[in-house]
Amino acid sequence: MSEQAKSGFFQRLKQGLSKTTKEFTDKIDALISGYGKIDEAFYDELEEILITADLGFDITVELMDAL
Repeated sequence: MSEQAKSGFFQRLKQGLSKTTKEFTDKIDALISGYGKIDEAFYDELEEILITADLGFDITVELMDAL
């Protein structure tokens, strides 16, 4: 693979990861600003966001237990 092809691949990967990160943080921001208090519904929605962000079930459970 040429240096230019490697560079293009890594640039696309970086852009994709940046987009994923922004979508994740936007969801967390919307969740936090949308709730006046932290209740069961807040935790349920947070758990859904974490699981759909591909953090994995085990890590999500550990984070939710810590909270």
